[in-house]
Amino acid sequence: MAVYNPLHLLPLPPQPLDPKPLPNALAVDLYSDLLWVGSSSGSVSALCSPLSLSRNVHFPAHGANHLAYAIPGSNLGVKEVRVTDRDVWTLTEGGVGGRRRGGAPKWNVSDPTRSLRSMTPNPTNSHEVLAGGTGQLILVNTARGEVIRRVSGG
Repeated sequence: MAVYNPLHLLPLPPQPLDPKPLPNALAVDLYSDLLWVGSSSGSVSALCSPLSLSRNVHFPAHGANHLAYAIPGSNLGVKEVRVTDRDVWTLTEGGVGGRRRGGAPKWNVSDPTRSLRSMTPNPTNSHEVLAGGTGQLILVNTARGEVIRRVSGG
């Protein structure tokens, strides 16, 4: 009897240094019939058609250095995916970035000195996102792609 594994339902393309990427982050698109999938290989895919989950848009997440997978212990896969009405925000350990829904890059903020773990949009300003992990939190303006403020965690 075969063991059921729901991860086999998400058709992620193989990468040179990650032949079997796993989905790390999922986001349901509230504006169109898409499922956004962030993979362990550092790529983001939009899957459409609920019956077949065919791939629509595919792009590398910001901060995902595919050469880093040759180093054992490095983990630069996609940590989180957020979908807005115009953009797709991705978070990796090396930074946070935004792209248009079609995949064109819009803004990037790199911070390799800290290990980013999570991000959340600012509830009072739709053009800001707060990302953090180890060390300081960073508040990023998503319209200009720059760090507005660094907030110490302790």
